[in-house]
Amino acid sequence: MVSPLRWTTMTRVLALCLALAVSLQPAALVAQSADEVEVPSKWRRWAGAAGGALIMGGIASLTDQADEQARSGVCNTTTCVTSISAMLGAGLGFLLGFEADKRAVRRALEGPTVEVALTSVDLAESPVALVAARTGVVALARDQVFMVDEGMVASGLLQGFPARAATVAMNGDLLVLSSNEQVVGVLLPEPADEPSSLLATGASALLTLEDGALAIGEPGRLRRMDLTGSPLAPSLLERETVATRGLPAALTLAGGVLWTIEDSAVVSRNAATLAEVGRVHLPGRAVSLFVAGPLAMVSMGSGGATMLDVADPASPRVTTALTGMDFAYDAVALDGRLYVAAGQQGIFVYDAAGGREPARLGVVRDMDFAGDLLVKGGRLYILDRAAGRLFRM
Repeated sequence: MVSPLRWTTMTRVLALCLALAVSLQPAALVAQSADEVEVPSKWRRWAGAAGGALIMGGIASLTDQADEQARSGVCNTTTCVTSISAMLGAGLGFLLGFEADKRAVRRALEGPTVEVALTSVDLAESPVALVAARTGVVALARDQVFMVDEGMVASGLLQGFPARAATVAMNGDLLVLSSNEQVVGVLLPEPADEPSSLLATGASALLTLEDGALAIGEPGRLRRMDLTGSPLAPSLLERETVATRGLPAALTLAGGVLWTIEDSAVVSRNAATLAEVGRVHLPGRAVSLFVAGPLAMVSMGSGGATMLDVADPASPRVTTALTGMDFAYDAVALDGRLYVAAGQQGIFVYDAAGGREPARLGVVRDMDFAGDLLVKGGRLYILDRAAGRLFRM
């Protein structure tokens, strides 16, 4: 049973610790953003401080260890030992509660959880990118390539090839892959024993053009190469090469126009000649590019996502910035909604139907790490890099 003296000591210590936490509160608020301060959700830090003080102070007061420490050292009374233990517990509990408050505030600022119907398949290792195929999608992992059919059943296509870019060519019968060292071709849906070597240098981006040729991005240049032969014995024949003002990090085709990301710019090019048609500079380095009709979505990493008006390829322009996420890994549009993959935060969802200003609906939080996104057949595919899983919405 706790003696009245010890109970009085503990209540006094708790009051002292709470008063100390109150005095520290202004300094703690300085570390928060203006948006976080506006949301009155701070009870967890006080609960943590009170709980920490009671637990640590109670342990020190009710055990023989407190009595043993009280007989020696600078702090030579049970009250002193209990007080120091309680203050340490209050400080630790306050910090833990403060972090919990920040997470709650951040979650509130992100918006409500958006509930969606998801189908998933495990890919056995961390996936990094997606490519649309004729009968499903291709998922690139760090050292393996998977084929996922329309029934969301995954099978291995290629082992031991660290692909960084891919495209599907020859009417969907050939998967062209690039690593840092080479470009190869893999037969779909049943790969041959060995991939066909197409190019002795690696590529940063690959894309199949409307006439079946390949656009190949490399450091400082963009190449157009004809893909000849058959899916069993393909080969490349170079046609056009143009210099770029940076690394072509992403390629996409829309309305007969080849769109590229070149460092901090989105560039429109003639798909046949690769000649530059238009260019718009972005407020940072771009990560991914999605174009559908007059709308383009660019993920900007720590800068969020950016919407572009690309109705006139000669004069693309920035229209709207989407912020609130720590890091935007990918961004796409589908059926009047915008989706931004934000890693551990999930997928930010915006309503942009009718061309109006995007309104954030909330966040899809049903995954560990939302990375690459792919729109195919009116469906959204999502790579969960942490769980090694592919979702289809």
